[in-house]
Amino acid sequence: MEAPKPISLITPAKAENDLTLLDKKEFKLSNEKVEYLVEIGKLSSTENLGIKLKENTSSTKVYYSNNFNLEELRNIHKYFRFFDNINEAVSNIQEIFEEKKVNIKLENGNIFLILKIPKIGKDEDLISIELSKKSLSLEELNENLSKEVSELKNKIELLNKENKKRIELLEKKHKNEIDELKNKITSLDSKINEILNWLNKIEGKEKEKEKKQKDEKNDKNKIDSKIITSKEELDFITNRLKQIDYFKNKNLSFGLVFRGTRDGRTPEIFHQKCDGTPKTITIIKTVKGLKFGGYIEKEWNSSNDWITDDENCFIFSLDLHKIYNPVEGKEKYSFHNYCGPNFWVFGQKDNLFNKTSHNICKKDLANKSFIYFEKDYEINGGEEEFQTEELEVFKII
Repeated sequence: MEAPKPISLITPAKAENDLTLLDKKEFKLSNEKVEYLVEIGKLSSTENLGIKLKENTSSTKVYYSNNFNLEELRNIHKYFRFFDNINEAVSNIQEIFEEKKVNIKLENGNIFLILKIPKIGKDEDLISIELSKKSLSLEELNENLSKEVSELKNKIELLNKENKKRIELLEKKHKNEIDELKNKITSLDSKINEILNWLNKIEGKEKEKEKKQKDEKNDKNKIDSKIITSKEELDFITNRLKQIDYFKNKNLSFGLVFRGTRDGRTPEIFHQKCDGTPKTITIIKTVKGLKFGGYIEKEWNSSNDWITDDENCFIFSLDLHKIYNPVEGKEKYSFHNYCGPNFWVFGQKDNLFNKTSHNICKKDLANKSFIYFEKDYEINGGEEEFQTEELEVFKII
């Protein structure tokens, strides 16, 4: 007995976005009590054979598909070398389906079509075509639902035509039957309205989703931050900045000047990056996840001065959603070449950099009390010390 021939496996080609088929034919296949509808034709956008398979129901949400050009088919099996163009290959594969020389097999979530290729004599070669599983797009779901609505409308029209004749004959003798038919029509009309309302809701949710994604993209373009993670946090800082005269009625964005984990966490690098830059926001995230920071109007420098005359400066807590404004005449922050940002009267008592610290920031002291604090160490969650995980400085653009 001759040994069985190995099955040729057709490697899936790159899927086409446009699955519209020309000169297509439809066939039905059954497997494990499931009936499938197979469409075979030429892709309208390319010279490719296209195959699309789905369960033979209007409510299905998935389908299986693939496409192949003539050269791929010829490389698979010599049977296809007799065809001069893709139209001939499409026609011959359609004939194989018409002759029912095909089986269906499910494996690993995909579907394989096993084609029996004729040979000289009684033998046949087998070729396995893999169809990849895909989810229907919103447009295809809408199209299926629209078809269902159209079919329901056609049924109603047929019922109306049939009932009109029957009503004339049976109105006197079969009033109850007529009322039942009218109720069926009313029920079908109600189902159509439900489907149409559902389609409108889908369209509305899709538009809302697109708007949200667009807003999030715009917000992301305004600030490149590892600490600020939400639109609400960014709006909180932006709204306070717009209370300052020179920021009113302006679109603000934030340019990254310094990031500790990127640039290095030493006072020297901090001053190299930040000195000479005015109107900056400093944002801190502690190892416990607390987020706070401050705005200063003056440019950073290494003058070793304490600043008391910046009336536009402020600090904030993103966790408490609080703004702390300056106390007139009091020391607010300092410029020192041996330390990083230091807000004194505000919520941060010690500098954020140890001179010898290269890998992590040292533990810093939070102010115990402040005129606007409701409890000791309020800005640091009630604890005396904190350790910085990330620090960022942005200039206001």
